Amino acid sequence: MNTGSYFNSLNQCSLNYWSPLACSETKVRFNLPSHHRDKTSTAWRHRMSRSSSSLYRPTTKYKRRHQLKTMTKLHVKQGIADGTIPSAISDTGATSTAGALHDPFHTTTEPSTKVFLLPTGGTAQATHIAQLMLDVRAPANQVDIVPNLTQTLLSGSKFADAGYTAVYDKDEVNFYDSNKIHINAASILQGYRCPHTGLWRVPLCQITHNINDDTLILDSPCGTKSLNTK
Repeated sequence: MNTGSYFNSLNQCSLNYWSPLACSETKVRFNLPSHHRDKTSTAWRHRMSRSSSSLYRPTTKYKRRHQLKTMTKLHVKQGIADGTIPSAISDTGATSTAGALHDPFHTTTEPSTKVFLLPTGGTAQATHIAQLMLDVRAPANQVDIVPNLTQTLLSGSKFADAGYTAVYDKDEVNFYDSNKIHINAASILQGYRCPHTGLWRVPLCQITHNINDDTLILDSPCGTKSLNTK
């Protein structure tokens, strides 16, 4: 056999992965299974090109879920800062969560009767009730939609009623289950919750606490005896 013609024949066959089937010197016969699909045919390629958008392109829901799984704390912080991630202002001065119309909620058709008293003395009427898209207990998950509101106010009062404790620092606010968090350090300031409004009020002047509840306060000039005694 001529060596040159042998290598020419080999090179021609090596141009195609299925070249042994195309070479006249070699014939291969085999039976295809009944479920075989000819993926090299024109009909197959045409069918796949028409359905490629649904088969190979991830849906918006999938992409959103994938993005949420891979976001870091830095990404979330940047998204909140630039507005690409919708957010609410955590407000301990809000008796109920007041929602802005443009923020994402689970909407309902139930009307709201809430009227919000503004710090300036004005009022804002809520129109209907919605639900937070967060896994939190009631009543923390309830939102009263207020038209013309530019920022959603997340009610610290409702979160406290639902059994959550919020801890604020210079960088973050974190919400915990009140039954699972214990603070051992002494407080620097202490306020009390108003039973009528549900808000916390902190005294604006220094208060001296009397640790002995049984101390007798004498009202005589020298303080040694009480003028009210006989």
